Amino acid sequence: MKACWRTTVSWKGARLLTYIALVLSLLLAHLLADFPFQTTKLCNMKFSNKPDEREWGLQLHILIHFLTGFFAIIHYVWTPFLLVFLVIISATHYLTDKMKTRFEKDSLVSFFFDQLLHVAVIMLLVITLKQKLIPAPWLNPFIHQLESLAGTGAFIQILVVFNLLVVGIWGTGIFIRIYIKKLRGSQIVDAGAPDGGYIIGLLERLLVITAVATNNASWAGLILGVKSAARFRKFKDDAFVEYFLIGSFISIFVAFFIGFIIQRYLIFI
Repeated sequence: MKACWRTTVSWKGARLLTYIALVLSLLLAHLLADFPFQTTKLCNMKFSNKPDEREWGLQLHILIHFLTGFFAIIHYVWTPFLLVFLVIISATHYLTDKMKTRFEKDSLVSFFFDQLLHVAVIMLLVITLKQKLIPAPWLNPFIHQLESLAGTGAFIQILVVFNLLVVGIWGTGIFIRIYIKKLRGSQIVDAGAPDGGYIIGLLERLLVITAVATNNASWAGLILGVKSAARFRKFKDDAFVEYFLIGSFISIFVAFFIGFIIQRYLIFI
């Protein structure tokens, strides 16, 4: 299966790979700005009851999106059109998030709808305006050198891996936090460090994905065991145990799935 990446491609095929790389780069920029670069404090600002604070939080979030988007398309020749391209993406993101702040903060429906809408805008813009985007000549030697070592499509594979990692590590963590919060309501009060459980989950998924992707899946059991031992004192609370298991199973399943995809289809060694 992996050998299919090690083929030569026509000029049209290379052009297609260039546009796929653009889409994946913009998706990665979006995911980074929406997940790891959007802190709890920034998210709270966006949903603040104070209009000025809410607007400032939203503008700061959009600025982060603009900057990550800039670095995502830096491998294209810089023209005034690129600035317009970024402004359109940022403006649509601003309007979408502006509407989102009018609804409940911790909503799975708004979470998924928001992500799907942003991705759809990126895809639509690239499809509509791709002819105006000119690849920068300085990037071609880098990609050719990379693909001479790792096979045709290696640059695409790397972008896919990074997208999967951000979704699997940070995106899954936010989904679990929203989902568990909906389930438990105010039944459980976590007296641990702020965002402690969330950070532990990030590390857990990073380690499990790494273990599975490198053919060391047996380490996942040890990782889960260490996590359980750290929470052992709270296991007397039946409600906590239930939510702990739900969150852990979702986390482990996603990490195994992404680790398997990376190991089976995307690692080019």
